[in-house]
Amino acid sequence: MTIHPEFDEMTERFFQDIDRLFGTEKEVFQFLIRPFSQEQRVSLRNYLDHLVGEEFSDEEILNAWNKSKAQWLFYSAQPLRLMLAKIRDNL
Repeated sequence: MTIHPEFDEMTERFFQDIDRLFGTEKEVFQFLIRPFSQEQRVSLRNYLDHLVGEEFSDEEILNAWNKSKAQWLFYSAQPLRLMLAKIRDNL
């Protein structure tokens, strides 16, 4: 699976202490999507919708995340799917 360009850019913003800089989950999500144009947000939303869907196995979604630039680690797919779905819903 190739990495989607907006997904790649978004995951780069997942640095180690991001959760400590913001008071709410919504603020984190706003930070993650701030640099994207409306067109890029639609593209990212569609990709995230595809990624969190049932067609990807747990291993595939974890591999996509682990290949990204994110500094956050996930050891199981369910919490990752949930977080990505929340980001998608905020786009």
